[in-house]
Amino acid sequence: MRKFLSVLLSGITGSVLLAAFLLSPVTVMAAPSVSSDSVVVSGKYVIPDSSGTSTRYVLVATNEFDMDIAIEAKFYAIDADNNLLYRAIDFAEAVKTGQEFMLYGQFPQEIADQTDHVEYTLSVNEADNCAYNAASVTATEGNDNLLVVEGTNYSNNDIQGINVRTVFLKNGKAVGFGTVNIADYGYTLCSGSTNTQELGQFVSDYDSYILTYTTCMP
Repeated sequence: MRKFLSVLLSGITGSVLLAAFLLSPVTVMAAPSVSSDSVVVSGKYVIPDSSGTSTRYVLVATNEFDMDIAIEAKFYAIDADNNLLYRAIDFAEAVKTGQEFMLYGQFPQEIADQTDHVEYTLSVNEADNCAYNAASVTATEGNDNLLVVEGTNYSNNDIQGINVRTVFLKNGKAVGFGTVNIADYGYTLCSGSTNTQELGQFVSDYDSYILTYTTCMP
């Protein structure tokens, strides 16, 4: 049985750096109404995909503001001469206070091969549409090394599909990344509905994983 390293609040202690790249923290930028920088990054992973076409730079973080937030991350690939090679953007529309989540930048492999280090900025605003408490996600091992994730909308309202993100690890080293959207159609998971997706199709071997999810009202 593989170990489920973290769901939501547990996190990983300390920053984790893998491969030959450096992810450098950059000051969180917040709206004027936000009085402190309280996005805590607990894990950093550099994960080439199995096809060799791109590399993802993944942050595992926790919202330690006393409010739900919307957050945008910008990732900058920097070469040895400190030149900007590429920029990638990711966001989470609604993250509940206390919730763990993932953000990532994906760079073409030819850019990643020239990258000396990666920097990132995080921009935060208050959110009022978080549906995290309306949903749940469970994960079980399926056939052919797959991870089957099941999402349920327990609320009386439709919600946006549940976005699930997973880092797969072997002996503590990241060996794969997967993301799926659990929905009935498009980006909608209907009230009372349960649906499933599979992760890990291109991960040959792993012994643990980190899984987070986000969802919000449409």
